[in-house]
Amino acid sequence: MRYLMLTILIITLSQFNAFSQTNFQQKVDYEIKVVLDDSLKILKGNISIRYSNNSGDTLKALKLHLWPNAYSDRNTALCRQLVETNNTGLFFATREQKGWIDSLQFSSEGASLKLISDPTHNDIADLILNTPLLPGSQVVFSSPFVVQIPDSRFSRFGYRKNSYYISQWFPKPAVYDQNGWHPMPYLNQGEFYSEFGNFKVEITIPSEYRVAATGRLMTQAETEWLNLLASGENISNPSAKATKTIVFEQDSIHDFAWFADKDYRVMKKQIELSESSRKVDGWVFHTDRGEKYWKKSMDYIDKGLRYFSGAIGEYPYDHFTVVDGHLSAGGGMEYPMITLVNSPTSDASLEHVIVHELCHNWFYGMLASNEREHAWMDEGLTTYYETRYFEHYYSGGELSSKSSISEIGPFAEILGAGNMTPVDDHKLTFKLASFRNADQPIQTHSAEFTNLNYGAVVYSKTALALYFLHDYLGEEVFEKCIKTYFLQLKFRHPQPADLEKVFEDFSGKDLDWFFNGLIYSSQSEFYKIIDVKNDKITLKSESLSKIPVKIKNKVNEEYMWVDGFDGQKEIKLDFALRDSFSLNNEYHILLKNKFMYFNSAGKTLPPNYQTGLFYKIANAPSTDNQTLLPVVAWNRYNQWMAGMHLTNMD
Repeated sequence: MRYLMLTILIITLSQFNAFSQTNFQQKVDYEIKVVLDDSLKILKGNISIRYSNNSGDTLKALKLHLWPNAYSDRNTALCRQLVETNNTGLFFATREQKGWIDSLQFSSEGASLKLISDPTHNDIADLILNTPLLPGSQVVFSSPFVVQIPDSRFSRFGYRKNSYYISQWFPKPAVYDQNGWHPMPYLNQGEFYSEFGNFKVEITIPSEYRVAATGRLMTQAETEWLNLLASGENISNPSAKATKTIVFEQDSIHDFAWFADKDYRVMKKQIELSESSRKVDGWVFHTDRGEKYWKKSMDYIDKGLRYFSGAIGEYPYDHFTVVDGHLSAGGGMEYPMITLVNSPTSDASLEHVIVHELCHNWFYGMLASNEREHAWMDEGLTTYYETRYFEHYYSGGELSSKSSISEIGPFAEILGAGNMTPVDDHKLTFKLASFRNADQPIQTHSAEFTNLNYGAVVYSKTALALYFLHDYLGEEVFEKCIKTYFLQLKFRHPQPADLEKVFEDFSGKDLDWFFNGLIYSSQSEFYKIIDVKNDKITLKSESLSKIPVKIKNKVNEEYMWVDGFDGQKEIKLDFALRDSFSLNNEYHILLKNKFMYFNSAGKTLPPNYQTGLFYKIANAPSTDNQTLLPVVAWNRYNQWMAGMHLTNMD
């Protein structure tokens, strides 16, 4: 799961009146009481839900997510998706390893409600209301529930020995918006979409457990105990036979997750946000796995909270918490105010994961778009800002050391990773998918991406596309757009059209080439040089999306932007062309454009590679070069083998 001015904003409020009138926002408030049976790995609880119908429609039934059932048998969407990626663990799981939710008996005002399971997905159900829910009205309904916690090896929810990772664990109404209901089965690839509301959660658990959770901890004794643990005092665990009930509350969130372990080591730091001087508590709950790397984790939280609050919009909650755990569905997984991350293997890997998951609190947590349908609106924007974070805090060799490829150790320099930056990481990742034209459009449903493309396109290609848009608009305009987007649409489930509207309103430009072209296309996008005469250049468009073109001298880096066009166009330059120039050179990987540099007559020049295989792959266009690679392989019969791989593909 590894990885943007006061008068103007006041004017913007009036511009978004139309949005507030044509888009409604349902509200769902929860009160949950749950008891952990540590021996049986079971949660027993009661849930009360207040559902506010702010739509103009009368609702006769509510769609519910019962996501623990995703772990119940071989026929679930989760199990089928895992098998498609050659992960058969859940398919062959024993009953003791599986999970489910049952004992549901919904009622409202003393009368029973009928629950009808979806015929295709047993983690979706219809709750039939006894009285239709009119526009502007509310209904309160409640039920007991029992959850069998699955083994954590399958996805994001589960237990491992005496560690608990409790997420997507309670009955939850699906989102109902202007497009209707959005019921969705639980999936490993493809995340979630839930309604905002207020939560009050009471957790009863053996007293020795240390619990980290979404929300504000309201239990004074537990707060004092955690503060003592964070202070470094040697405190023995309470008796395993005793239990405690701890309470968490939070408004303006759309999910609630909690994590528990008897041996968590606790760290705490109060962080002052730069813009307002408001203070936020940073917490880390970690085990002894990778202990030496956790020492710097609080610095990453500190820097991330301050950077993203300044670049996108201020973090509004009282704390952000990082929890060490065993996560089979990626290096980290975000929830409101808290994230679970796999035990680190290096300083750089831990910083990458913490910063990425922290940034999710803006795009997943507070904006909360439909990530199943528009994954790029969260993962892509988060990856872009994660990369901007590294550029903000590091430069030169320090920035290169933050490349993921540099983590391969002593082979990094040999393979050319020493020159790479986090942006080069994205170029390399995307090129692995695109060099055979196997990539998919950024705007693709999460479940329809191949496993490779989910990372290469949703994360890396979107980040590269946002760099292109940032360069075209300029830093000041881009930052105003993102800050306005966040301010006006946080807690509102924005759609792609909402993001486009903000950017077009504040830039004054037609950005259809980006939001309905580049985002929806996997085609190559480039311009051919027809003629060069002094300060004039004639281009022919091979861009289906009519993308802008950046004409730039290589030596003195003079450049100008030309808006996209169809057909052929003569362009008068603001400067004289030098020995060599380029067209969208920085973005040729994104645009799948094999042409890089041209001489003053418009003839193609050979690429000027820097030393190193990985850097070359990440930055070079497709050519007919021959590449010889060392290969190490293994199989059960021959065991370890060494060989060579000859290819003409970069």
